[in-house]
Amino acid sequence: MQNISKEDIEFLNSFLSDELTEERMKELDIRLLNPDFKTYYEHRLNEKYDKPYAKIFVDYLPMIIMVSLMAIGIYLFINSK
Repeated sequence: MQNISKEDIEFLNSFLSDELTEERMKELDIRLLNPDFKTYYEHRLNEKYDKPYAKIFVDYLPMIIMVSLMAIGIYLFINSK
């Protein structure tokens, strides 16, 4: 991974932060032919998208609570008649 140029790092930073376009995807395909860049790209993707399960649970907790409260509300509404 030492053979990564600053230009490659800047490209990857902007690629991961901006919208995907056809031109940028073509440029990424060309750069992925370099095995060092490919390794660095995979490492950055893992950094960005791998989250601990506790963090995922905390992120989804409000939705879980809302769905649970809706289910309880529907149950109470049906049984109140």
